[in-house]
Amino acid sequence: SESESETESTCERVATTDDGFDAFWAAYTKKVEKKRAHTCWKNMTKRDRTSAIEALPNHVRSWRQENRQLQFIKSPAAWLTGRCWEDEIKGSSNRNGLRAVGAGGVEVENAT
Repeated sequence: SESESETESTCERVATTDDGFDAFWAAYTKKVEKKRAHTCWKNMTKRDRTSAIEALPNHVRSWRQENRQLQFIKSPAAWLTGRCWEDEIKGSSNRNGLRAVGAGGVEVENAT
């Protein structure tokens, strides 16, 4: 029937466009500007996508522990564009014993 072929073609389209964005979107706390975020995602390298997906749970956990309000969480597009998955998570343990350095080369105390 026609409805079966429509369903198959839709499923095929979804399968061929699965670039990991849906997993990122599902895990990201703030659901705004999905189209813009997807455009940013498509412009990233596969390595950066993997790094972002791997780092995201730790960032989300940190936001929750801080009780960070949604208005103070970057939009998904801004998080991706700013390469925020590379940011040090506030209060995370520094296993190598080195002091964290913030903007301008100023030493930063760990908030643990």
